[in-house]
Amino acid sequence: MATVIATIDLKGGVGKSTTTAAVAEFMSAEFGLRVLVVDLDPQSNLTTMSIGEERWQEVNDQGATAVRPPSIIRSDDTRACTTATDR
Repeated sequence: MATVIATIDLKGGVGKSTTTAAVAEFMSAEFGLRVLVVDLDPQSNLTTMSIGEERWQEVNDQGATAVRPPSIIRSDDTRACTTATDR
């Protein structure tokens, strides 16, 4: 069964993205767990930290981000996906 860990705080600048990235990396590296990180923040800082600014811009230009939701997401297009091993 999956375990859900949520990071939330209504105040900005308190380290939510950094904390979330650190916990995800720790769970993956130390315990060998598969970790899914979902970035719901409109600023997309966690996503940018994970895949880099250039890659984020590429994906956004393709219309495959929440900033510009795609009209159709093809199941064979894995370019918009990243995992801890992609970094």
